[in-house]
Amino acid sequence: MGPPLRNYDGTKWETISQPRELTSWIQDLRTDDQGRLWVATRNYGVFCFDGTNWSHYDIRSGLADNNVNGLLVSADGTIWADTPRGISRFDGRSWMSGALPDAFRSSGYRGALRQSPDGAVWFSEKGRASRYFPDTEAPETRIVLGLQKVSQPGNALISWSGADPWNATLPSALHYSYRLDDGQWSSYTTGQSHVFLAVPSGSHAVEVKARDLDFNEDPTPARFRFDVLPPVWLQGWFGILMLFLVLAMVVSILTAHRAMVRRQERDHALTQRNRALEVASRAKSNFLASMSHELRTPLNSVIGFTELLRTSRAANLEKRQQRNLSTIHRNAIHLLGLIDQLLDLSKIEAERLEVTPVSFDLKELVEDSLLMVEPLRHGKPVYLRSHIPAALPEVNTDRAKVGQVLLNLLSNAVKFTDEGEVRLSVICSGDRMQLVVTDTGIGIPDEQLETIFEAFSQERHIPHLVEK
Repeated sequence: MGPPLRNYDGTKWETISQPRELTSWIQDLRTDDQGRLWVATRNYGVFCFDGTNWSHYDIRSGLADNNVNGLLVSADGTIWADTPRGISRFDGRSWMSGALPDAFRSSGYRGALRQSPDGAVWFSEKGRASRYFPDTEAPETRIVLGLQKVSQPGNALISWSGADPWNATLPSALHYSYRLDDGQWSSYTTGQSHVFLAVPSGSHAVEVKARDLDFNEDPTPARFRFDVLPPVWLQGWFGILMLFLVLAMVVSILTAHRAMVRRQERDHALTQRNRALEVASRAKSNFLASMSHELRTPLNSVIGFTELLRTSRAANLEKRQQRNLSTIHRNAIHLLGLIDQLLDLSKIEAERLEVTPVSFDLKELVEDSLLMVEPLRHGKPVYLRSHIPAALPEVNTDRAKVGQVLLNLLSNAVKFTDEGEVRLSVICSGDRMQLVVTDTGIGIPDEQLETIFEAFSQERHIPHLVEK
């Protein structure tokens, strides 16, 4: 432990408040042109007192060693520190180790650093002196890596390198300082790259300058310009894309609106059509009811008179006349049945047509049907023939509807047969009976057989024999 430092103001000595480390061995004292006091210590590096505050520098600050044997304040204002591990130099912001060649390294004894008026640095130790004349040529700097277009979030990586004339300072020993957009220069370090974080959108410029061991700085720093792209939502193509999407949405909305309007119009038209159909259906029902009433009256008269003529002895009719009256009577009754069926049309359309089964003689129904279509020949050379087994059992089904189907088939066969025959056959198979109508008329094409049973279907015909 040594005595504390004292300051003499010309009249008296005053003790200076100092860090605890300064109570150890002090190696050297120097003042610079700003009046600051520089103190070299054996174990704690260098301290600087500006009259109010102390600053402390050690190996963590860039000194080569914490054991500092001597100090030099050079003409350019830099501070030199002699340590057993080499000479360090302070530029006012940071220390640089290895400022002089290894030949100037101290052997552990206190030496002396001095500068002559010609700028040479003198070093003495153990009875010998060495002179070092600093180089005056500055190194050159160049940018080796950088992107000219940087996307968000604006992190720009810039790399650089330098070269000292004649390699007086090796590339690995060069120090670099940089700045962005004419801002403050950074402290010199040996780093050869830096990432500028969150650089705002726009154009920017980075400058880098190299410094050699003699503190010669590149007078023409390397300059690199780059652009940070704005956020995606601020870029032109994004605006165009958004405009396109908005237009697409507008078109989609308009299209959907038109489709909705067309659908509403279609629904309205369908509603109107359904209403019209309902009105037409009611009119049709009214018409059928009225027509059936109007037709029933004369038909009942025909049926009554024919029945009267058939049963009256006063009529004195021949057998042929009796047979014709019977035909008229049967046809009139059949026509009356058809009129009754017209009233069931609404049931047919609703697919709720009721079947009323009764037991009847099928042979009698077949013979009556043949007699009813007999007048349809109109003198054509067409023969009505039948093939009916002698003993037919009674059938239990809707007699009127079977008769109507059979009459329709026979009428159609006679209508479209110009010559030949129309044959009605009854085929028994177990508890089933099959009625087959064949003719020698124009027939029905095979490709139209699947559609002939559709409602209101009417097919073209070609001449060939066909079973119906």
